[in-house]
Amino acid sequence: MASYEKHFVAFIDFLGFREALRDRARADVILGLLQKLAAFSGDFYAESNEVENGRQSRVRPAISAFSDNIVISYRIGELEKHGISAFAAVCFLQTIVAYIAWNAFEARLLIRGGVAVGDLYHAGGVVYGPALIEAYEMERTLAVYPRVALGPSITNSDDYEEWKNVAWQHKDGVAVLDYMLGFVMRMEASGGHCNTKVKSWLAEVRAVIEAERTALSAVGNVKAFAKWTWFKWNLEDNLTRINPMVLESDGPPGDDKTASPDRA
Repeated sequence: MASYEKHFVAFIDFLGFREALRDRARADVILGLLQKLAAFSGDFYAESNEVENGRQSRVRPAISAFSDNIVISYRIGELEKHGISAFAAVCFLQTIVAYIAWNAFEARLLIRGGVAVGDLYHAGGVVYGPALIEAYEMERTLAVYPRVALGPSITNSDDYEEWKNVAWQHKDGVAVLDYMLGFVMRMEASGGHCNTKVKSWLAEVRAVIEAERTALSAVGNVKAFAKWTWFKWNLEDNLTRINPMVLESDGPPGDDKTASPDRA
């Protein structure tokens, strides 16, 4: 009989998904986004091998995608068995969330989510357990805006210090997973590869934000307008914490040597 195991789990939701589906002009773009995410769906996998300079490890999370929701999880016990730290798994999660965020933005969708640690079953496309409930509740009740909120199972844990390089606290006291650098660099899901045409990408992002705000204001959609306005503020606030050399980079696509994705 299947039993729970301790996992890191993230629940991600696309904001504005249902409204976007009513726009036939956006249907192909959204289909492309969903196909990209479906290609990553599968069960958790980890392996490690001894190499000359130590140990080499490979990890992929369990990912389930359904409609406008995605669940990503890592089995903590298996990570430990292969000598992979919890912090490394958090960094993996940060990269994948960034990948989802920038691909969603290309479809003019924002993301919101919650992250928790705890008991979960996630295999064969089936996912359930207390950790998923907490992550879902964080997305629905705490995040509010287009951000990925950390649940109390993380912020109240003894090892929360391990999260400090990938998380920060907003002015309203909500702790969030910091994925904006990966969004700006258009990091690939596997990490290691990014697009260094950052300056032109940011110009495009700002133009899309203003176009969405203008359109939403015109039809009186105050709720969606507030989310895009908050995203605009959050983006600009995050850009002040990123190395200016990265923001000015406009090198060829895929050339991750042109700019170093370091914070200032």
